[in-house]
Amino acid sequence: MNYYYITSKYSLIPQILSNKYNYTEAFRKMFDISPDESIGTVSFPEHQATMIYALPDSLRCDSGEQGPEEEQDRIYPLICKLLETVQSIQKYNKVVFSFCPSVRGENENPEKPALHIVIQEGDNLLLANSYPAAHFNTALYFLFLAIKQVQFNPEQTCIRVCGSLSGEEKETLEKYFQGVEAFPLEKTGPYTYK
Repeated sequence: MNYYYITSKYSLIPQILSNKYNYTEAFRKMFDISPDESIGTVSFPEHQATMIYALPDSLRCDSGEQGPEEEQDRIYPLICKLLETVQSIQKYNKVVFSFCPSVRGENENPEKPALHIVIQEGDNLLLANSYPAAHFNTALYFLFLAIKQVQFNPEQTCIRVCGSLSGEEKETLEKYFQGVEAFPLEKTGPYTYK
C-alpha cells in the first residue's frame, strides 16, 4: 500500500537528464538534507520525469522481514498522490489542489508546506509545486497565482481538491471556478495519508 507524507523536499527532473546525471549531491545542497533523512526516487513515465525526494528515516516501515516488493508499504511525498490523481481527470485543463494545514502543536517542523498544486493541460504537466500556507486565504492566493501563471481561465476550469474543505471554503472556490470536486485523504498518522 502507498502512503503519502507532506513535504516540499522534492524535485522533478526530465528523465533524459536523470538517466545521464546523478543529482543526489545537488539535491542535498538545494534542500539541506539532514543525516536522519533518506533520499529516494520515483519515475513518472507519463510525464517523462523522475522525482527525487527526501523523507525522514523515522517513516520507514521496516518490520525486519522483507516480503515480495509488491506487498511492501511505500511512503512518497504527497505531491506524488496529486500527480497520480491529475491523470484520472477527464477535462483538458486539470488542476489538483491540496490544502493540509497543520494542527497547532502538531507541526514539529514549521517548514512543512500546507499547499500542494498540480496543473496539467491535456497530457502536458505544467506545474507541480508546494507552498507555505497557514490559512486558506493564503492557499487561495497561491492557487490563483499558479492558475494565472499557466494562463488558465478559472471560470472554465474545474479543480479537484484532495483533503477536507469546510462548507465555507468550498463555497469560496465555487465562486471562482467552473466546478469543484472534493475527495478526502485518509489520515493514518501525524503527517501521512493514504
